[in-house]
Amino acid sequence: MKKPMMIGKRILGFVFLGILCFWAACSKQNGKSENVLGKKEPAEDTPWNHGMDAIMETEDGYYTSMMEKQGYASVLCLRYYDKASGMNILLCNKPECVHEHDENCVATYKEIRVIHTALYEGDIYVLGADCEKDATKIQLYKAALDGSAMDVVGTVLSAPLPENIAFRSTAIRLKPAEIYGNIKGDPEYGFILHKGFAYIPYYLRYGQGMAGFRGGGLIRMDLRTGEMKELYSLENANQGVPSNLSAQGDYVWFTLHQRYKGSSTKRYCISKDEIEDFYGIGADAENPQKKKDLLEPILGNQIVYDVTYSLTEKKEPGNVLFLAYDMETGTYLPEETIETQQAFQAIADAFVYEDKIFWGDLYGLYATDTKTKKTWKLSFPEEQVGIRLYDRWAETYGKNVRYKLNNGKLYLLFWDIKDARYRAYESNAITSTGSYRKRVFACPLEDFYQGNGDWTETFTIESSQKGESFQ
Repeated sequence: MKKPMMIGKRILGFVFLGILCFWAACSKQNGKSENVLGKKEPAEDTPWNHGMDAIMETEDGYYTSMMEKQGYASVLCLRYYDKASGMNILLCNKPECVHEHDENCVATYKEIRVIHTALYEGDIYVLGADCEKDATKIQLYKAALDGSAMDVVGTVLSAPLPENIAFRSTAIRLKPAEIYGNIKGDPEYGFILHKGFAYIPYYLRYGQGMAGFRGGGLIRMDLRTGEMKELYSLENANQGVPSNLSAQGDYVWFTLHQRYKGSSTKRYCISKDEIEDFYGIGADAENPQKKKDLLEPILGNQIVYDVTYSLTEKKEPGNVLFLAYDMETGTYLPEETIETQQAFQAIADAFVYEDKIFWGDLYGLYATDTKTKKTWKLSFPEEQVGIRLYDRWAETYGKNVRYKLNNGKLYLLFWDIKDARYRAYESNAITSTGSYRKRVFACPLEDFYQGNGDWTETFTIESSQKGESFQ
């Protein structure tokens, strides 16, 4: 047990608590923190701001989730960044709490191994693994915005620890090994929130061998009741886990990064309650989809795009290319296909927002209007970050970017795996994007369209180290 906090720390604790309580009270007066599920039509998925690095923003601040180093594992560390004061505090409204990862502390709740966190309809939803003495439970939790409560929405999977001591001494894998070589890099295993339901990819294996596999697939969970439905189930540990989830209207899309008979691009039809193969729908000799499956569906207005690249005369990657298909029939639409004038680089993000396709790489963010073909570009903020990017692999290795759009602003998240001071060691890489300090930059969308946009550093996402003072 830690020693009681000093009086000075207690005073600071009350100050931080005051910020949380004042903000929470104001939000309730504005009707923004009250859970509205069941009181109106729940919001749809926002493909331009979802996944592992979604911006969790309210009018008054930002919520962040960065894993804290705890022995050989990394566990939940929820924080709140107040826009007005610039203070970055743990999301816990108890002034006497020493944040020892017990069930009374929302910010560091029960040492759960966090997989993904998202803000939706006035609550923070956390997917994490509760590694108990005799079992591992993958559960969806719901945290109050004022740090006052953490509740279990539902249990995705509960698996007793194996009796074999070899399993106990090795890592618990909460996602399969990474698969490289995709247009957009590693698969994204985050859940999405769509029309009052969570669509959750999951995977659990003890140790390295097949005998330790305990389950994987895709489930749908009702956020009000926790009721679950299995949509897709893995038969063995080597099958592809549903990834790159995205939803619009009646469809929830996902991809499988393995070879299958049929399609690796699938969609769950909500009204029919069945999974369909998108590959082959309306396929014909003129359909490029007959030759190549979609790597990740990018959802537009009745059109689904596939990001790839054109080929030069030397058969090398040329410019970024967006192949277009009818969302309902799968028919290739050559007149809607867009070849940009931007040279292809490894793409970090791509999404459609208001009939404009946005995509970004390590060197900048780009957009093209699907109707007028007008284009925009905003370069990576080299001066603000303090680095110079080159085409040489040795100079760019380990530098990562993600791009999001939220509340009329574009966001750039940047982190460098060589930023060793902020690296939280992980024994099995629960998530490849959760171990480092991340610097967050913003640019008003209107400025971007006007051609005078600039990145401004907004806040930093970082974890705490064991033994480090939280306050």
